[in-house]
Amino acid sequence: MDVTNWSQLEDYLNKKIASALKNEGAETARDEMQTHIQEDVYDVYTPISYERRMYDDGLIDPRNIEILMHNDNTISLENIAYDGEKNVPLIVETGNGYFRGASDVLTRGRKFTEATKQSLRKSNKLESALAKGLKRQGLDISSI
Repeated sequence: MDVTNWSQLEDYLNKKIASALKNEGAETARDEMQTHIQEDVYDVYTPISYERRMYDDGLIDPRNIEILMHNDNTISLENIAYDGEKNVPLIVETGNGYFRGASDVLTRGRKFTEATKQSLRKSNKLESALAKGLKRQGLDISSI
């Protein structure tokens, strides 16, 4: 591609960044959410009266972690797991909607979405993912 002015260069780079965010950035964010679902939800409580669906349409199933691209430089994650009419992530995160007499571990909520957000903010995982995505497209920024 021949770039003849700053505006064209900006457009070119923005397209590359958007692609890296949509692919490597989204994958990294989804992986981080799955880590927090495992650690902050599954590992702190073992159910007695039901069996978790896990990767079979459960909370941690990557098909239930929806990635939305809001513009060329913003993504969001939303866990869309349902059990019939029950919004599973809402129940898990707020602690509201469990059966009467449920354990405090359940009723105080397990906020895996906020934990994911904080973890990504404190780490350089997204930056590394974007660098990887740019490199995939021929832009090596490792020396910058």
